Amino acid sequence: MSGVLIAASIRLGTDAALPKVCVSRVRRAYVANAECAWTLLDFTCPAERSEALAASLADILRDEGGWYSDFGNPPSSPPAAELNYR
Repeated sequence: MSGVLIAASIRLGTDAALPKVCVSRVRRAYVANAECAWTLLDFTCPAERSEALAASLADILRDEGGWYSDFGNPPSSPPAAELNYR
């Protein structure tokens, strides 16, 4: 299983241990409709850890602003021009 996390989605002061999660790529992308740059973390983890990962991310992601992490199969990494602020 693989996914992407927008680093700015993480609430300030939170912490999560993510066993068996591997960050495979770190990148910065300009998002035109948000007029800012985001740090994106591409990650992988075993499918059997998906529920635990979802619960851990739910605990640390910001509630406001439409922040998110997306994961599943197959991996998808849209080009910066296609990233949309929600």
